[in-house]
Amino acid sequence: MANWACDVEKTLDDEFRSLLRIIKPHIERITDNYYLTFYRMWLEKLSNIGPDQKEERNRYLVELCHQIQDVRLEYPFTQAPLIGPLQPFQYNFLKNKAPNQLFPVKVALKEIDFYNRSPVIIQRSVNASAIHSRDVSGSDTETTVSKETVKDASEAGSCVVKAPSLVIIGTAEALDNSMLKYEYRKQPKHSGDAPRKLCICGPLNKNIESTAVLPKMRNRLYPNPNLTESKTSQKKQAKQQNVGLKRSKQLVSFKDRSAKKSSEKLKSALTNPSIKINVSEKSNSSWFDLTDVSSSSNRSFISVSSRSICEKQCDVMPETNALENLVNAITVLQRQNLELNEDVSNTERQLNLHNVKTEMNIDCLANEVRILKSRLQDLIEIKEAIKSSQKVASCEWKQIINNLKEELQTTQEQNSELQSQVGTLHERLEQLSAENIQFQHNNHLKKNVSNQHQQHIEILKTHHARYMETLENRFMRILNEKESAFGEKLDFLKEIYDRKISEVSNECEKSMENKNAEIQRLETNLRDQCRRMREEVCEIRSQIEANVNNENNTDNVAFLKDCLWKVNRLYKAAEKKYNKQIKKLKKQISLKDRVIKLQLTTQKASIITSISSQTQTEIETTVITLEQKYKQLLENQRMEFLMEKQNDNDLIFELRTLVTSSAANL
Repeated sequence: MANWACDVEKTLDDEFRSLLRIIKPHIERITDNYYLTFYRMWLEKLSNIGPDQKEERNRYLVELCHQIQDVRLEYPFTQAPLIGPLQPFQYNFLKNKAPNQLFPVKVALKEIDFYNRSPVIIQRSVNASAIHSRDVSGSDTETTVSKETVKDASEAGSCVVKAPSLVIIGTAEALDNSMLKYEYRKQPKHSGDAPRKLCICGPLNKNIESTAVLPKMRNRLYPNPNLTESKTSQKKQAKQQNVGLKRSKQLVSFKDRSAKKSSEKLKSALTNPSIKINVSEKSNSSWFDLTDVSSSSNRSFISVSSRSICEKQCDVMPETNALENLVNAITVLQRQNLELNEDVSNTERQLNLHNVKTEMNIDCLANEVRILKSRLQDLIEIKEAIKSSQKVASCEWKQIINNLKEELQTTQEQNSELQSQVGTLHERLEQLSAENIQFQHNNHLKKNVSNQHQQHIEILKTHHARYMETLENRFMRILNEKESAFGEKLDFLKEIYDRKISEVSNECEKSMENKNAEIQRLETNLRDQCRRMREEVCEIRSQIEANVNNENNTDNVAFLKDCLWKVNRLYKAAEKKYNKQIKKLKKQISLKDRVIKLQLTTQKASIITSISSQTQTEIETTVITLEQKYKQLLENQRMEFLMEKQNDNDLIFELRTLVTSSAANL
């Protein structure tokens, strides 16, 4: 509820601001001061209204906007606003216009878009058709709405608007693209409560006037609203009775047709042994004449399924199964009969509901008649109250005029007294001029003292700046010396590090040369053994060739083959051993190289860290010492400056006392 109230207040404030924007350019064109005074008084009154009367404030502002646009001043703005809350707003009777008619605000399209975009809290009503079926033109709040717009509104659905009842509708040119909607508020049944409100918004038609027509009062130029209400209520009751009679007749005819059709089907099923049903013939029969789409679709589905079953059975089965087919057809017809009964009951319920709705509409119309009668009585009472307020206002104006006359006499007496006081004031001015000359002399002395003080301060500032420059130069010189010393140390450490690296590299080269010599020695040994083995094999072959006896040499050949196989095996084993030894030596050499490199990197890192830590500690110590010295110097200078300032203040105080004493003596 709090959020809803906040939204309503925001919409009312937005309407108020937009109306003020519309009024602003028109006020600049008004030249009559009398009109401007009353407009200003009423605008100030409306801008200071509390949150409880924002809706009433906007009504007053709409009427004021019309009058400002037309450059006219009419009731209630011809009188000054009363102190206190606003009275209920009553629209005055204008010349050559319908009574209580609010003329459209002449605004531009951009200003109308603001109202179209303004947020409104909308709640969808459940009985939308009942609200829109009501004849709005028959009530006392007449609205010029065509049948086409009512149909569009009933299709889109009505809405109950819980926003403020103020609606601003522009001229026909500006509101071609606006929307027409109905706002309906529920009212209590007794006649003493507030009247029911109706607003028009929605897509405008060219046939519809773009003005908001307010409730009319009784007048001899207009017909009696009670007679029109009774006529419209009688017409609506007659229409509703005709609709109920038509629907009851449709039900009776539907029942008769369904009974006839069921009897005809039973006869045809008993007479025909083979039951074959055509879907095309069935679709044209009275089963599809119902208005309910859902029930007809269900019945058509059941009838088609039963027909397809009967066709299959009749095509397959012989004539002996005719009785079973008849029984199946009877069951299908019974089901259809049950469905028809259900449809009849549903239509009866719908008729009952429609009758209840019509009764409710009749009650609503009767309540509206009562409410409109009470509204007429309220308007008459408001007129009487306004007349009485006019009389009271005239009496108040007379009293104000008498009071102003008395005040005029008192002001004349005071004027004579003031003239006598003017002479005394002239004498006082002469005395003050003499005092002013003395005061100027004192100010001149003060200025001289202040100038001397400023010169002394400037001298101190220059001295302080010079001292700071010397300190900075000294600090920079010390830093440069430290940097040069650190650079020399770094160069020395680099030389030592390079020497160590060269020594380690020489040692690595020597170890590599020794290992290469060992590898070459092993390779020469292998070559010598291979050469020896070849020579032995050649000697054995020559000996075998020298022997001529084949029978005696077979054993020797076999023995020699065994020897050759053994020699080859020994050669391969020796080769494998030497290869393994060579691989081991290579691995050892690579591992030693890696270990040496790691040692070198660790030594390098340790040297760098030690050097950097030493340099950082030395720099930090120097910076700390310099900061302490600088702080001490600043404190000493600050204390000196404070002492000098105190001395200057004492001098100024003594000089002031001297000036005051000299002025007193003069």
